[in-house]
Amino acid sequence: MEGVCQSIRLAEEERRLADTYAKHQKISIAEAFKKALFDKIEDKYDLMVVESTYKNYLKEPKTYSLDEAWEKILNISALNVGHRRTIYT
Repeated sequence: MEGVCQSIRLAEEERRLADTYAKHQKISIAEAFKKALFDKIEDKYDLMVVESTYKNYLKEPKTYSLDEAWEKILNISALNVGHRRTIYT
């Protein structure tokens, strides 16, 4: 896979902080920035999913027990046996 080179300008203090962080994590500064960028993208995506799910919940505030959720997801019946949960299809 061919990579693309991207540069950013940092103040000296920012560069020192980024360099210290990368060394502490035992990764290159490029890897640190790449990881930070994609972590931020993932966090934003997760927040969008949570907000969408919450809006849907407000429209139809139905909740399910764990057994009901498994039955709905897997189309199975769940039986409790003592402290263990045995799932039968």
